[in-house]
Order: sequence, then structure tokens, then C-alpha cells
Amino acid sequence: MAFVDDMLKTTGGAGAGMIGAVGAVLLAPIVVPMMGRLIRPAVTIALRSGIVLYRQVGHAASELVAEARSEMAADARHADTSSAARVRPHHETEREPSPA
Repeated sequence: MAFVDDMLKTTGGAGAGMIGAVGAVLLAPIVVPMMGRLIRPAVTIALRSGIVLYRQVGHAASELVAEARSEMAADARHADTSSAARVRPHHETEREPSPA
């Protein structure tokens, strides 16, 4: 233990970092599989929720797109009928000169 104490004193923070790195390397084969077993159910639930949300948003978005297209078609039909009413035939727009 004197070696570890000397290394911590002489290297400052770098020695503590090295000890932490060595500890992480030694514990990784034990900790990583255990964390995987603990985290996997939470990740699965999050993915399922994301898929359900994607489906619901996709369905709602497709309904909104269909409604917008329907409104645009109705607006176009209304614009066609109202512009046809405003356009007069050519013979009505020209006036013949009145006899003087």
C-alpha cells in the first residue's frame, strides 16, 4: 500500500486517475454484463413506447394531410367557380363607340 500512497503523493491527480482506470478495467467484465441486464428492460420499454408513439403520430399526420388536401381542393373549386363568374365574355367588355 505504500506504493499506492507514494504514487498518489508524487503524481498528484494523475495517480488517482490511473488507479481509477485500472479499477475500471478490472471491474468492467463484472459490471458491464450486470448493467446490461438491468438496463435492457428499460431500453425495451422505451423502444416500445417510441414505436407506439410513431404509429399514433403517423396516423394523426396522415389524417391531417388528407384534411389539408381536401380543403385545398375545395378552395381550388371555389376559386374556379368564382373566377368564372367574374370573367365576362369578350363581346361584353368591348364597347362600341357611340355615334356622335
